[in-house]
Amino acid sequence: MEELKTYALTCEKCLPSAFAQSFEKHKSCRTIPGEVLESPMIFELHTGRHSNQLVRRTDLEDSFIS
Repeated sequence: MEELKTYALTCEKCLPSAFAQSFEKHKSCRTIPGEVLESPMIFELHTGRHSNQLVRRTDLEDSFIS
């Protein structure tokens, strides 16, 4: 099983708009049978951390979705 990750980098000021745009792009993605496409998520970027060590910011996600 392989995982394709896509990332977008944005500043704090542009984050609400960028997060909203990511949902619009997400809606237009096609999948093949059995393929799963997770919803956009927000993570903090820290120098020297591997992708599996990033901290997910569900608090920010919730504040932009509500």
